[in-house]
Amino acid sequence: MTGKKVTTFIGPFGCGKTTLIRCLNRMHEMTPGAYVNGEVNLENINIYVPKVNPVIIKRRIGMVFQKPNPFPTMSIFDNVAAGLKLNGVKDKKLIEQKVKESLENPVL
Repeated sequence: MTGKKVTTFIGPFGCGKTTLIRCLNRMHEMTPGAYVNGEVNLENINIYVPKVNPVIIKRRIGMVFQKPNPFPTMSIFDNVAAGLKLNGVKDKKLIEQKVKESLENPVL
C-alpha cells in the first residue's frame, strides 16, 4: 500500500471535527441552503471547481459516523452494497456474498 495514508481528527465534543470533514469531503453540499466561499486544495487542486467530481473526493476523504446513517430510500441490502457499487464492483454474486458476510458478522 505504497502512498496510502490515513489521517484522523481527534478532539472534544463540539470542537468542529465533523464540520471540517464535511467541508473536506463536500458532504455539506447535500444540505439545502449550504454554500462555500474560498478554496480547499488537495494535491494543488481546488476540490470545489466544477470539473472536480464530488464522488471522487468522497472516496479519498471518508467519514465514519458515530451512529448508523443509512440512506432512507434504499433497502438494507442496498445500503450495505452501496460502497462496493460506488467503487465499480459489478459482480452480483460477489456483492451478495460481501453484504451477507457484513450483515452476519458485524464488527462492533
